Amino acid sequence: MLNRNGEQITLQDWANDILQAMQPVCAVLDNNATNKPYSAALAEQRLVVDDANLTASARMLAAMSEHSQPFSRFALNTSAEHARYFQAQPLDAETTAQFVAMAAESHAKQHEIESKPQLPFAEFLQRYFDQTCSQDHD
Repeated sequence: MLNRNGEQITLQDWANDILQAMQPVCAVLDNNATNKPYSAALAEQRLVVDDANLTASARMLAAMSEHSQPFSRFALNTSAEHARYFQAQPLDAETTAQFVAMAAESHAKQHEIESKPQLPFAEFLQRYFDQTCSQDHD
């Protein structure tokens, strides 16, 4: 049981209340889309609330158990699987150009930041801890 504004409520009931409140937002976001992607995603989350075995963590634990894998092996295998998927999906020229431009902008900002005078690390730490300690006493 959870406490919501002084009243006891189950996690499932609270989650359903939140999902219900999100429905009008999804309807607006779906606008004229025939496949109603936001409402469809919300419907999927309702299924998860109704059956905890559908949660990402439950599916992950089931896969680890099925293959007798520790988390580290599961994570590495899943990462490799995702890498293979994305490597097989080349980006179009426009998206590639956007990422190249974003990387160039990021490098320029990094260069700008690094070219400015920097505090010695010991002084940075002292200022940080002075600020943190003064906030703790407020």
